[in-house]
Amino acid sequence: MEQLRAVSLFDFDGTMLKGDSIVEYISLAIKEGLCPKRNIPKILLSTLLALSGAISTERAKSMSLSFLKNVDKNRQEEFAKRFISEKLLPRLYPEAFDRLLMHRAKGDMVLIVSASPDCYMKHLPLYLPVDGVLASLTTDSGEVTCNFKGAEKPKRIEKWLKENNIAMDIENSFAYGDSSHDIPMMELTQNPICINPKKALSRAKPDWKMEYWGENGNKIKNNGG
Repeated sequence: MEQLRAVSLFDFDGTMLKGDSIVEYISLAIKEGLCPKRNIPKILLSTLLALSGAISTERAKSMSLSFLKNVDKNRQEEFAKRFISEKLLPRLYPEAFDRLLMHRAKGDMVLIVSASPDCYMKHLPLYLPVDGVLASLTTDSGEVTCNFKGAEKPKRIEKWLKENNIAMDIENSFAYGDSSHDIPMMELTQNPICINPKKALSRAKPDWKMEYWGENGNKIKNNGG
């Protein structure tokens, strides 16, 4: 029998910290020699092709992460954990961590739902008070098989809830995002909150509550009354 629970959903890049974490992940891999410098032109090309729509986002990420096929699994995991502790956690908005703690204290199920690759995202529960991380599926060889963006987010959330015998208490659940791509996820709850919202999100959902974390200051704009 399913258990009715409030669930708090967090996008990661742009919501809990500034920027795109995969860029810093690859930068550190290049710096430490895991990713050969000769791969840089291919990485830049794949990014441009994805932005132009010439190739899929999955293909672009797979090309960028292809260096992992030459890195054994133990070293991959050691590198990913160190990347999180040394590079990601120091960049986390203080408000993001406080909000995680607040929802955990309320007894909510807390999930991070991200398009970033799970080759490093899967280790976040070791460092943050969350019940799970749903991130883009990535093989040990760096192939991204499913990009958790847009409509994929609610699909994966619903699958996770079903697997864990949880029914979402929609009225008391929250969702946090910064991009219009997060709208399908945020619409799952009655309490969507836009964090440092990009223009497309602000235009699409002008009545949603908006908060500004980190360098923008902890300001709150509640257009919904």
